[in-house]
Amino acid sequence: MGIKESFKIGDWLVEPELLMISKGSENRKLEFKTMEILTCLVSHQGEVVSKKKLHDEVWSDVYVTDNALTRGMSKLRKALDDDPLSPKYIETISKSGYRLIAPVRFGDFASQSGTNIFNESSRTNGWLWLVLSALVVSAVGLVSSLSKDQYTGFYDPIPVSTLLGPERALAISPDGQKISFSYAEPGSPNSDVHIKMLDDLSEMKFTKLPSPQGYGIWSPDGNYMAYVSAENRSCEIFKEPSFGGEKVKIGNCYRSPDDFVWSPDGKTIAFTDIKSEGDNRKIYFLDIESGETSEAIAAGGIGDRDPVFSPDGSHLIFRRNLSGQQRDIYKMELASGDLTRLTFDDAQILGLDIFDEGKQIVFSSNRAGTWALWRTSIDGGLISRLHINDRVPTEPKFARQEDRMVYKSLRDQTRIWSTEKTNNQFGQPMEVASSTRAEIHPSLSHDGKKAAFISDRSGHFEIWVKNFEDNNLTKMTSLEGSFLNMPSWSADDRQLIFDARIDGDHAIYSIDLASKMMTALVDLDGDQVNARFARDEELFYFASNHEGSWQIWKQSIEATESEPQAVTKEGGYFMHESPKDGLLYYTRIDTIGIWRINNEGKEELFIPTMNNVDWGNWIPTVEGIVYVDRSFGLQFFLQSYDINVPPVPIFTPAKRIQGASPSLFANPEGTKIFYVQIEQSEDEIMMVDFR
Repeated sequence: MGIKESFKIGDWLVEPELLMISKGSENRKLEFKTMEILTCLVSHQGEVVSKKKLHDEVWSDVYVTDNALTRGMSKLRKALDDDPLSPKYIETISKSGYRLIAPVRFGDFASQSGTNIFNESSRTNGWLWLVLSALVVSAVGLVSSLSKDQYTGFYDPIPVSTLLGPERALAISPDGQKISFSYAEPGSPNSDVHIKMLDDLSEMKFTKLPSPQGYGIWSPDGNYMAYVSAENRSCEIFKEPSFGGEKVKIGNCYRSPDDFVWSPDGKTIAFTDIKSEGDNRKIYFLDIESGETSEAIAAGGIGDRDPVFSPDGSHLIFRRNLSGQQRDIYKMELASGDLTRLTFDDAQILGLDIFDEGKQIVFSSNRAGTWALWRTSIDGGLISRLHINDRVPTEPKFARQEDRMVYKSLRDQTRIWSTEKTNNQFGQPMEVASSTRAEIHPSLSHDGKKAAFISDRSGHFEIWVKNFEDNNLTKMTSLEGSFLNMPSWSADDRQLIFDARIDGDHAIYSIDLASKMMTALVDLDGDQVNARFARDEELFYFASNHEGSWQIWKQSIEATESEPQAVTKEGGYFMHESPKDGLLYYTRIDTIGIWRINNEGKEELFIPTMNNVDWGNWIPTVEGIVYVDRSFGLQFFLQSYDINVPPVPIFTPAKRIQGASPSLFANPEGTKIFYVQIEQSEDEIMMVDFR
């Protein structure tokens, strides 16, 4: 982006680095490419900017059609409330390009307010503004000298717990002297709440019952701990003095409690849970005095997690699942229930907390492609990196009374395996792709000679292709930090179609395998994901939320300028066409099961039992649908297209299979299955002192 400083265009204040325009109290967020179009026009104010020049400056890294520019210009005009028939901001010059006709002013502007510090209407009081400006400059200098941002350095964490196996539900005491976590010792089927001192790393069990306990958190004054126990064969929440004493039951939980946090006034505990089978995860409030539990937030997205109270208890910060892999941070005013969206990344988030005396939010995200810790104001706005020397830092927790943070460093290693059917049973698995990094999203070519997958073995997630004939690997993309999702092969195996979030804009792309040239195919409002070529190679499917809810759409591969056609009306997110009956099968993010559009064109539930965490872990074959079932352990099942025939187990993987991600693929005959297996899952608890 060429222009980074704030400027005014007409009535709008534009802040390029924040991707924000504002007028009065109204703020509007722009996509990265939309802001680049605007700054390109501003750089050539008054001139006619050709379409080619806009293409070269805004999409220099990828080939796009004129449709991308047309849609980008439409988004920009909509954001500016500009009428193309009677423009105040952007004029279309027939067969040439576009011209910015609104006045542009640069200067010192108040962030996100649209108010010019130097009020041009007050010329008669210029001397007063000069005096006030001098005072402001002096005050800013004084404040800067007294309160420098201490979180801009590069920090080396130290390990404080390195037990074998996962250490879950990390919490830190208010004074920053202790941590707690849930841990099951090797050979034990039950977990306990463990406490560790951070000065000498001594450790003790806080709970010692023969049934599972976990999710220990401290009260705001540090005198009590609350935790979950299954000692009475039900989900119960207890409170117990931190230094030992009689425990007291304070409430109940449901099927899968997590994310416990205590309110600053000590009266409420917030946690997330799934109340019944098929429900989305929600945030609940437990009133400690009455023992009553209530839903904290109205339903939205497909699940809410990671609640955190602001230090004054006026707001709740949390992250919302918008789709299978897209999350953002929200803030709710507790008195009114009003919601404010703070981030617009549509990326994955693994934990968040509040720090810096309640002024900032820290969160773990892959918003730039790789995992890192990020920070932003409690009111949203500019997001910057919190530089921690770690590959996958997650679940950050700050002590309220000390400038100390602990977090979990993940050590997940995934590999792609395949198993082939001989003599009516699947044989010994064979490795397809392995490294010390992550290998995900396998997809087999139609001729069976190659497999595409996504890996971060080069330092960033990119698309790779493996040739089975010579075992050669080829890196197809070089996007270096963009989010990529599930490649799909064209019928002639010459192209891959996939979705990617490049500079904040989530769209559908294709790549030619011979030239490695990328082409943008679909770039609507909102997000476009999970693209799939249809059996009719002139069409492809994708999911989009550009009209508000996630639905499946189809588009011509040759006429991407045309409007896409809606396929579903009741919801759709991940899809495959069946090689047997040609019907479209799909999953939704708002409910469980595999659905299909039948021969009458109606949307119907086909497999009702599949967990929605496995929305991408299934594939149609000529024999039926292969899918992951976790009801009794982890198995692959085959469901015949004859719904009267019950599903049968066909294979049991040796280790865990990734959920919430497309981790299963098969050839059309169903004789060869590819899957992503978690080989090793270790985590360490790390600590950073900012003092």
